[in-house]
Amino acid sequence: MKRNYLKKTCLAGLTVVLLSTLTACALSDTSNEISEPAKRVIEAMMTAPNEELFNPDCITNIGLEAEFSPEDSDKSAEAWDEMEGNWEKEVGDCFAEGKLDEFLTEGPGTLWLGNAYVSDTEVSVGEMTLQEKSENTEQVLVNLQNGGETEEVLVTFQYDDDSLITSVIFEEQS
Repeated sequence: MKRNYLKKTCLAGLTVVLLSTLTACALSDTSNEISEPAKRVIEAMMTAPNEELFNPDCITNIGLEAEFSPEDSDKSAEAWDEMEGNWEKEVGDCFAEGKLDEFLTEGPGTLWLGNAYVSDTEVSVGEMTLQEKSENTEQVLVNLQNGGETEEVLVTFQYDDDSLITSVIFEEQS
């Protein structure tokens, strides 16, 4: 009888230690450091020129007077597929399923790269400062060198329960 009590007590003690360790590991994800996925995505989308992550052949003219042949369409689609594959290699493992495509087509994925191409400027990431971090959200203030001028951009990452990015939103600071 004493033996069963001792086994149960040891088992309960080990369970408490194990749960404490697991909880500490989960809480360490909300440390005061910028996550590796956030750093990688910021560097990828805000360092230009980058011919692998932005292909000017993807740019198409839209408007009443714009002419776009089937050959142009094929060239644009091929360039997009290649560029999207490069993004997948670079940061695809950081995003939840389907969210990298959303980031590139609807979000800020190529905004800085495209603007740098159009204006023929260089863009580089300076200091990154963690502003806020919770279980599913992370805000990073980025000092950006854009064509010789310094800009501040607040980048907000939203994560799913598997710590994969579901959304990237940014706003320029005044």
